Amino acid sequence: MGYGAAQGQPSPAVAVFGQFSDSTSQKPGTTNPTVVAFNTDNENEGIGHARPEDFLTGEGVFAFLFQPQVERTAGGASMDFHAWMRKGRRDGTVSAVAVSNPAVITAPNHRIQTGQMVTLSGLATTPDINGAHVATSTGPNTFTIPVNVTAVTDGVGSWTRQLDVLDDAANSNIELTLQTQDQSDVIPLGMVTRMLADDVVQFIQSVTNSGVGGGLVALTPAGEPAIPSIIATIIKHQG
Repeated sequence: MGYGAAQGQPSPAVAVFGQFSDSTSQKPGTTNPTVVAFNTDNENEGIGHARPEDFLTGEGVFAFLFQPQVERTAGGASMDFHAWMRKGRRDGTVSAVAVSNPAVITAPNHRIQTGQMVTLSGLATTPDINGAHVATSTGPNTFTIPVNVTAVTDGVGSWTRQLDVLDDAANSNIELTLQTQDQSDVIPLGMVTRMLADDVVQFIQSVTNSGVGGGLVALTPAGEPAIPSIIATIIKHQG
């Protein structure tokens, strides 16, 4: 019986939606959460990849498999490598700005969470609210910013933001401990999740000890195919 199929029911169909590998080393790693940038688009089968840090999947249920190659080059204390996923909406349209304090921004299906930083552009208001603001979500289509807007000449524009810790996918974190110098390994991260329209996925990494030279690395064994620093495979549920 296939994954997610009730007894007596056909298994849901799945299809590889896209696959990337990348050989850009991000080592030594950092103890701060850092997005992994993909610079190559080989074996692209249709997935949007307009920004090196984003995968734009479209709407539906997807399975994500990230396989990073991790290595440490120095001695000393052990290092834990962590990898996880973020997902959310990064940009959208502003359809209206209300004369109010705080200013109410209408942005359909924004999925912005309270406390996240949002950058507005293309608006004509008094005072000028173009630029970065901390948002407070007031509903699926509105949020506020802490500005007293007294006049609106043009309330149509756009918003953008960076994904942050509030966008971390629950239960997606994995850990690999590298204890010895020159140790390397591949650690798989798998996650099944529902994506909404305009959502993007990011792969995030960090290390617990940046002093041992550890992090993502590409390897080229003698007489063998190259080992990418990371391989990403994305599978879409077709049922």
